[in-house]
Amino acid sequence: MEKQIMNMLNDIQRNIKELDSNVKELESNMKELRTDVQADMREFRTDLQSDMKELRTDVQAEMQEFRTDLQADMKELRSDVQAEMQELKSDVQADMMTLRTDVQSNMKELRSDVKADMMTLSTDVKDIKETVNRIEASQTEDVIAMLKVGAQRSETDFRYLNTRITDIDKRVFTLENRPES
Repeated sequence: MEKQIMNMLNDIQRNIKELDSNVKELESNMKELRTDVQADMREFRTDLQSDMKELRTDVQAEMQEFRTDLQADMKELRSDVQAEMQELKSDVQADMMTLRTDVQSNMKELRSDVKADMMTLSTDVKDIKETVNRIEASQTEDVIAMLKVGAQRSETDFRYLNTRITDIDKRVFTLENRPES
């Protein structure tokens, strides 16, 4: 039995030595693995930093190119808008001149129409006065009745002409102050 125990102890001792040897080998492998991992991490970090620098440079170059293109497009757009605005301004000025000429022409025509109407009215009034004087000499009551009719007719003509002149004046005022479209 003692022999068996001794054999067992020897086996255990051998196993422990083998285990120690395996542990030492494992520690050696772990150190080697740690060294390899650290080296790989350094290499990865270096590669990553290099890639990041390259990416940053590429992005900056792209941004600069985009900025340059955008500035060129903005200048072209500004130039186009200015040209359009100048053309629109010229068109508006031409339209304003045409409108001013039309309004002046209408005003002259209106003045000549009013003068003609006033001359006709003046002639009618003279005729009425002459008729009244003739009638006055012959018939007083008939004269008064005719004068009332004549006065009413004159008043009606006056109101008509006054209304017409006011309407025309309003239209001219509206045309002069109408905003350009």
